[in-house]
This record gives sequence, structure tokens and C-alpha cells, in this order.
Amino acid sequence: MASPRLILLGLDGATFTVIDFLVARGRLPHLAALLQEGVRARLESTVPPHSAAAWPSLVTGKNPGRHGLYDFYRRQPESYRLELINGGSVAGPKLWDFVGAAGKRVCVFNVPISYPPEPVNGVMVSGMDTPGRASEFTFPPSFKQELLAHFPGYSIEIDELEGAVWRKERSGGDPRARRRQTILAHLEQQLAVANFLLAREPWDLFFGVIVAPDRAQHLFWSDFEEMQRGKELSAEASPLVAAYERADAAIGKWRAQYPDRSWVILSDHGFGALEKEFYLDQFLADRGLLCLRSPWERTWRLGTLAARKAGQIPGLLKALVEQGRARWRRGDAVLPPWVLGDPERAVDWSRTRAYPIGDTGAIFINREGREPQGIVKPGRAYEAVRDEIITALRELRDPEDGRPVVDGVYRREELYAGPALDQLPDLHVHLRDYSYRVAVDLKGKKGRFFGRPRERKPALYDSGTHRSEGILVAAGPGLARSRQLPSAHLLDIVPTVLYALGLPIADGLDGAVLLEAFTPDYVSAHPVERGGRTAVPARAASGYSREEERQISDRLRHLGYLD
Repeated sequence: MASPRLILLGLDGATFTVIDFLVARGRLPHLAALLQEGVRARLESTVPPHSAAAWPSLVTGKNPGRHGLYDFYRRQPESYRLELINGGSVAGPKLWDFVGAAGKRVCVFNVPISYPPEPVNGVMVSGMDTPGRASEFTFPPSFKQELLAHFPGYSIEIDELEGAVWRKERSGGDPRARRRQTILAHLEQQLAVANFLLAREPWDLFFGVIVAPDRAQHLFWSDFEEMQRGKELSAEASPLVAAYERADAAIGKWRAQYPDRSWVILSDHGFGALEKEFYLDQFLADRGLLCLRSPWERTWRLGTLAARKAGQIPGLLKALVEQGRARWRRGDAVLPPWVLGDPERAVDWSRTRAYPIGDTGAIFINREGREPQGIVKPGRAYEAVRDEIITALRELRDPEDGRPVVDGVYRREELYAGPALDQLPDLHVHLRDYSYRVAVDLKGKKGRFFGRPRERKPALYDSGTHRSEGILVAAGPGLARSRQLPSAHLLDIVPTVLYALGLPIADGLDGAVLLEAFTPDYVSAHPVERGGRTAVPARAASGYSREEERQISDRLRHLGYLD
């Protein structure tokens, strides 16, 4: 019997909400066939359902309490400053390590949070955390030149392509139209590279990720809402439609070319409408938990330092600061500390008990002994602050409809377990069905906690955001037909893929083999083997240079994760 081979295809952010809608209209024939022939399940993501937490959890089979990642950045030890994460931040063996250690070849393409590329038994092309084409983004390193020879315009992410589009237009143009064009071009490129790798490599496991569904749905979820209301949109008109239809066509082509392969198609999280933004910074500040210095006070501190060196205080600076102080006293403006890159100056830590980081609903307590200027004592005082925040958020109502905004506020130990627990937020806020999102950039007023995305970004505003349920579709030898699983989690993917490849399940994984996805006869003939082990291969340094940090920060800002 031939050794099993498997295609694991990630469609970043794909959701059955869109897939079922398009399948019902005959627009995704190949996905429809897979759904008929195989297994489907709603795939529960991490909390939060964020790519920087979800992909590391998926590839390691371990929860965030064991890898410590929840966003694209994390706190530096003994500091309030943030550092960007990448694949080197993900400790322990990953799916491709387990497969390669068993003597099987892997081909890994564009998996998020996979830079720098790791030594694998096969080929690896790292994903969105790669700074740019100048970086060493392939293993083996020599493969980079071959890849660029076939795809001289290869772009890691849409930000690189968008710069080329901008220069070609030689004018500002419509930013949303430019973004449509960029997403479509990047989608075609990723599908072409995946096709090239599938044909080139003698792989046992192909693991590739297409990011277009996520990129398109953030900005153009409104396209789907228009389709639900009866409007017809083509792939050329809507990158959201293209992301699904072009991927579906590629799946059909690859199934014809590799008919004996098993298939697993998944997403790291789902998607839905973005209704409102929640100014968590302002909420904590209004309750006296977070004490922000005014931006003008901060400017004054920096300006007077420079002025002292010059022997004078510039009159214009003084006037601007006095004007800003007046606005601050009226409550007209607050500047978010996390965008400044200088939270030590932006926050009065001597009066701050809690502070948020990022747009995922993460809240840290300014704990004595952990934070450099922590004021909340461990034990009862720490728990009292957490209880105060939980109570306040649960009582919060949206003034427009009077309904609760928060579905849940979770202590980290309720969500995660593992040695990296102390690196994770002390609390996580789950806003209403994730249709409300924490705003990174706060320019609100005291007492005003909600806004619309379009208010902050009139041109490139998001109309969609993440949901907790992604997709899982699986078909092939030994897999059940036309079956819907009652539940599945990202953590189940590593053990299930190892089982499908006939490999033992590694010790220490948090997920389980989805045995209900396979036929009873297959399970009977293939009992689960446990105790698979692999040494972690040598890793490249995980940090970025200053220039690489700038490149990644610019990319995340371009994608809407930083403002």
C-alpha cells in the first residue's frame, strides 16, 4: 500500500458563512464536492481568535499558555515596551518537525509566524512575519534564488505589491480600488507559487496558506453583505469573492493532478461584520485604573529637555503645550500609549493599576514584582483589581441599544495552561460576538467608549473582523463521507494530520485525534500510536534588526493591526 500523502491548505480567515452562501449558488463547485465527499466541522480558534495566537497554536498543537503568544507583539521582560514576535518566538517542535523526523518530506509555504525559516526535511518558504525579499526567507537558503527566478516580482505581503501599484498609477487614486487590485494580484501570485511548489517537490505533506480571504474580508466584508441583499458581484469586482472562487478553482486543479492525496482545508479563525470599536483605554482611564499623561505633557517633557540643551524654551512649543493642556483638561483628547513606542513616558505608572495592549482585548495588571513600576500587590490586591474590571465590563452597555457589550471577561488561567502563562494578559475581554473590536488608536473623549471604524479611517476602514469559528474540511482515503463533526479545535489539527499520515502522536500535545472524522473500518485497522518524539532542530535568532522592525511595523500598520 502506498504511503499516505496529504495536502493541508490554510485559507486564512475563511468562514462557512461565505462558503455555504457561495456553494448554494453553484460558485464553489470543488469545495462543494469536498463537502459532499468528506467531513466538515466548525473549527474553534484560540482566545482571542487572532492569527498571532492561532497559527502558533495550530502548528505546535499547544495552547497559548505553552507558547506565550497572543498578538503580533509582546512585552519585553521587565519593561512596558513591546517587541514584535515571529516564528523564532514559537518554542518547541512544530508539525513539520514531527513529520520530517519520521523520514517524510515536507513542503511548507507561507504559514504565518514562520520566519526565520527553519531547517526541514524538504522546503520551506516563510510567511507574513518575513521583513521582505531581501531577507533569507527559504530553506534551504539556495532555494530563494530559484523561487525569485521563476517569480521575480514575488512579494511577501500586499504592502510590497501595493507600493508597486501606487508607483504605476503615479497618483493617489482611490485607496480602496488600489487595495482591491493589490489583493487580487497577491492572490494570483500565491496560488501560482503554491502550484509551482506542489509540482516541484516530492512531498508527503504540503502545508500552504493563502491569506487573501483574511485580507479581503477585513476591508470588503460589506461586499458579502451586499450579495446577501441580492447584488451580484464577480471575482473581478470583489476581492472577497475572488479569494474564495480562485482558491476553489485551484483546489479543483490540484485534486485532478494529485488524485490519491488526502485533503485538509482549514482556517485559523472565522469572519463576520465589524459593527463598532470599543475604546478600552478610555474606559480604563475613566474608571481611574489607567492614568495617561497628556500628549502635550509628554511633548513638554521632551521639548524642555531639548530646550535646556539649547539654553531656551521655544515659544511656539510652549504655546502648543499650553493649548494642549487646556484640551486635555476639557477631556477632548487622549493619546494611546501603545502606539507611541514609549509607554514609560506616556503613562503615569505610579497611579496606573491596569493597562491594555493591542486590539485583542488584552488587559495587564500593573503588578508589583513583575512590571518595572508595578503598584498592585500580588494576591488579594491583584485579584481585587481583576474583579473590579470584570464587574465594570460586564455592566457596560452600548448607549445606542442598551444591550451588554461584553460576552465574557476571562482570567488567563480560565483560558490557558502552561509555563508561559505569566507572559499572557491577566484578563481577556470578549466583546459582543467579536463584532465589536478594541480600537488600537484612541482619539475619543472622556465618557465616550464607542465609535465606528469609518470615523478613524475614512478611506481604508474595516467592515469585517475575526470570529471564533473557522472552517475544517477533510476528504480522502480513510476519511468519512458527508459527515459533520460536532466539534473540533485548532489544537486537534497536529494530532489528526499525524494520524492521517500514519505517524505516532507526539507526547505533550493539547489536542486530540479527530477519530470521528475517519471511517470505523479505518480506525479499527489503524489504532492510534502514541509516544512520537522529535528533537527541536537548531533555530536561527528570533529577533529583528531595527530596520526589519520598521518593515514589519509598517506592514502591520498597512494591514490595519497598528495605527
